[in-house]
Amino acid sequence: MRATFPYVAALPVIQNYTDVVRNTWVLIGSDWPIDQTAHENAALVTPRPDFAAHLWEGARLDEFMARGRAILLTDEFAPVDNLLAPVFEESGF
Repeated sequence: MRATFPYVAALPVIQNYTDVVRNTWVLIGSDWPIDQTAHENAALVTPRPDFAAHLWEGARLDEFMARGRAILLTDEFAPVDNLLAPVFEESGF
């Protein structure tokens, strides 16, 4: 994403994201710096205001990404079925 957007942030979808192995994240890419105050104010009027507290960007996001296995997904390469196979195997489907 950083190849396209100079400012990138990530937002976990569930509140207890640190306690789970898998999680869904909302990725935000922008040509301008992400306004944390505007994000927090907008989140307050949504059904899930807890999202605002967990916006990851800058050094925090860089450190998180450096710890894990990075897979670059593109329009030409998005092996979603392979990535989701362990989820189905573990759930018994």
